[in-house]
Amino acid sequence: MSPLVLAILAVSLITLAALAVAVLRWERHRSSTAAAIREAIVAELERDPALTGLTFGLHTRTEWSGETIVEVNGVVTSPWYRYAIARAIERILSRSFQRAHMVDRIVVARQLSQRRAS
Repeated sequence: MSPLVLAILAVSLITLAALAVAVLRWERHRSSTAAAIREAIVAELERDPALTGLTFGLHTRTEWSGETIVEVNGVVTSPWYRYAIARAIERILSRSFQRAHMVDRIVVARQLSQRRAS
């Protein structure tokens, strides 16, 4: 092989390795951002004694664009609980994480029983 081909091959391999490292760093940054948001939300929800004992799911993910999506799902017994959970999450997101938004999939148990009756 000629030296020019070897040089092009070496530069290509180095560029490919640098690109792989950049993608892995971005993936690590995305997952750490999602984890930080989740921890902040959990800490905020634990501070409210009225919300203890409620069962709901909290999932966070950060898209490649950098926007974090917080999904909240579950069944609560009162619209007040739904509002309290949503308000606490929105408060922490607006205070600390402007590039995040919440998807509310909480169902009030009363509404669920009315749907089944229909």
